[in-house]
Amino acid sequence: MTVERHAFTLQLTERCNLACRYCYVARRRQPDVLDCTPDFCERFVDFSFRETKDRLKITFFGGEPLLRPDLIRHTVAYGKNKAAANGSKVMGFHLVTNGTLLDDPMGDFIAEQGIGLEISLDGPAAVHDAKRIYPDGSPSFRRVYGNLLRFVDRHPAHPVSIFSVVTASDSLPWLQALCRGIDAQGFTYNPVRLAHEDEHHAGSRRIVKHALKERINLHRESFLAGQRDCDQEISAQMACLLGGRKAERCEAGINATIITRTGDIYPCPFFVGHEDQVIGNIRQGFFPARVKSYLDRHLVSMKSCRGCGARRVCGSGCAFDAYEDSGRVDLQARQACLDTRAYVRRLKASLVALASKVPEKFIEQALVPGHEPRSNATEMRCDATSRSFVIRLTGRCNLACDYCYDKGPEHLREDLDLPGARRMIAHILESPAAEPLVCLFGGEPLLNWEVGEFLIEEIAREAQRSGKRPFFHLTTNGTLMTPRIAKTIHRHGITVQVSVDGLRENHDRYRKDMNGKGSWEAMFRGIELLKQANPEAKIDGQAVLTPGNMDMISMVMALKRMGLRRISFLVAGWEERTGISWSDADIQALMRAREDFFPFFLESASQGNPEVDMGFASLVAAEPEGSLGICECGSGEVFFDTRARIHRCPQIYAAGLPSIGECGQPAPGEEIGGPGHGFVKKECLACWAHTRCRGGCMVRNQRCPWMPSRVLPRNESLWCDFMRAEFARAMLAYRILETRKPRVNLAIKAMFGA
Repeated sequence: MTVERHAFTLQLTERCNLACRYCYVARRRQPDVLDCTPDFCERFVDFSFRETKDRLKITFFGGEPLLRPDLIRHTVAYGKNKAAANGSKVMGFHLVTNGTLLDDPMGDFIAEQGIGLEISLDGPAAVHDAKRIYPDGSPSFRRVYGNLLRFVDRHPAHPVSIFSVVTASDSLPWLQALCRGIDAQGFTYNPVRLAHEDEHHAGSRRIVKHALKERINLHRESFLAGQRDCDQEISAQMACLLGGRKAERCEAGINATIITRTGDIYPCPFFVGHEDQVIGNIRQGFFPARVKSYLDRHLVSMKSCRGCGARRVCGSGCAFDAYEDSGRVDLQARQACLDTRAYVRRLKASLVALASKVPEKFIEQALVPGHEPRSNATEMRCDATSRSFVIRLTGRCNLACDYCYDKGPEHLREDLDLPGARRMIAHILESPAAEPLVCLFGGEPLLNWEVGEFLIEEIAREAQRSGKRPFFHLTTNGTLMTPRIAKTIHRHGITVQVSVDGLRENHDRYRKDMNGKGSWEAMFRGIELLKQANPEAKIDGQAVLTPGNMDMISMVMALKRMGLRRISFLVAGWEERTGISWSDADIQALMRAREDFFPFFLESASQGNPEVDMGFASLVAAEPEGSLGICECGSGEVFFDTRARIHRCPQIYAAGLPSIGECGQPAPGEEIGGPGHGFVKKECLACWAHTRCRGGCMVRNQRCPWMPSRVLPRNESLWCDFMRAEFARAMLAYRILETRKPRVNLAIKAMFGA
């Protein structure tokens, strides 16, 4: 296997002017007192050029590399001259330092030469000085901090990174505030590396676990507070969980190699001094047999990590952890794996919280390449073939629900007659739809069930002759169900959607009969009759959310206990018709309810039950491309009134707009957003969600692209905010499920024929 290398580290010296209490070099053995020479540095650069192709990054390391600024200057000059002579090599330099020796002349040189600068700082003075001390025990914080600020002040445009060793669980807020203050390019927060036999090992592990937990918490809090993302490593890890990028793998033996003054090549700085792990020499090159174990470990670990939920983040773990644990680099370190899994579980929980509460911002800032919302410039497919035919059997209803929008003139209370039904049957059977969905609707359709049964019998019989495969759906309040109707429903495999708003007290608050009595008891009896006719009956629930009833989790739990299968939610609207008023505070409370529902949906979907919210599941099913618009009015779905006229949807019909055709004549089938729609505002066209929304949907309390808005102007923008968040959550839900259980997404798509 060919290894493409582009980075080498040079240990200029193993000496250091500090005596950090956790130094792994001092723990391993006495430091080498000899340094590199100018001649050796040149030979190192020559070697690096031979082993790389078009780009090369050289990192100066120690000990403390600024003990030898002369070697840094010499190596940089030699390397740049060689790169200039070579012509095709892009060369860069990087310096890792404890910062105590960063004086102005060296700082000016670093800035002038474009050398990346990484300074070690463990936290505020009390934390830093507890471990990072001089040999005489004196503290180093003031010198490091002062040098850092002076460098930033003199060279504000030069990127600086901070490297911190976790020694205290409460230093992170200070460090992140510092990173924001100096506009740090990068921030690395690594655990102390102590041997298992070290008396402080167990205590250090506890500190690290707590600190990493707090790191995730702080990232989430900062993100929610709208602060600039100063912990891009956490964001990058979340992007890995979403499949937006690959985890950074341990580069030991590949691009983390370090070369000492003897010319020996070690896999990474932690291995220096472990002579059994020398993988080459600049005189002889790399030893293929020694390098192979570092290449093979990726393949081996991929097999052993295949079922691990942390694999998307850890990148197969640390080679030195494995070596310390077992003496081999091709086996995972057991304790490190356990700690990583616990860390990733917390990371996933934080990701879901951010996706719940700030989905748009999360997509925008969480470093998910290729997963950002598309602009309205994206071309959308158009499918104007009607697949769903909603039939108004009657305009009458035996209930007087408070939030009913269908309160038009008396002539709209008429029933569908048999001649009109025959025209509908012919229209459906002559349509191009091979599997038409016939939805019986009202008013309350069971008030005209004789005609409904006629429609079903005739369509089913004629469909056999034409080779079509119809599906039937009934939307009912359930209160007029009888054993005979239940048997007919069973015989034809009809899916029944019952309108039920959760617990009895919530349901009866709005769903009342003409005398003002609640309808819950009669509705429940209807469901029981359906189950008696067929214990496997497909009974779904549709709940209406109102300012006084928006606890969707409790509603789902109640409906599932009743034996209902798929749950859908509607939001009461059209205030001028219903009298149901949503204040800004109410809409914001509904937004919070949706935030709380999102983790519940993910957990339910992961357990094989995405049917807890069919509306949201439909948005997930449309990913990753996104929906073609949330409204299929007049195209994918049409509405037949009792006179066999065709309308775009029940609400547009209730608003009194003219029909778009009649049964027996083809409906125009205009695409939402296509020619002839005059009610999409300019701000809609500029919105990133326009390709998923296509102008709104009145059923969802948004604007309607086919008529003047029925949403009050005072809340119109809030309802749009509400839907944009739903689109963003659907994007994230798809990606979260795809990386956890891709079969779940396949099952969700299958529910909608995708």
